[in-house]
Amino acid sequence: MKINKQILINTLNEDGEEGQYGEIIEDKIVDVSRWSIIYKLIFKYKDKYYKVNYTQGATENQFERPFENASDEVEVDEVKKVQKLVDVWEKI
Repeated sequence: MKINKQILINTLNEDGEEGQYGEIIEDKIVDVSRWSIIYKLIFKYKDKYYKVNYTQGATENQFERPFENASDEVEVDEVKKVQKLVDVWEKI
């Protein structure tokens, strides 16, 4: 599905009336590059949940803003929350 990038920007900035833009569910760093930080955004928009990655400048000299270089319509994936059981190893 494609969503207007201004809706995504306003969602991140939490601008607008309640329900006018998306609601942030999760916004976390998933990777870094030399000049950018890569985030995964999960958000609710019109009673559905979506996921999209975006980048932001990694330093004060990098003026990259979220979705700055994206086209007017950004591809997002519809997602749903599922529970998973994970095994981990801990020190004895």
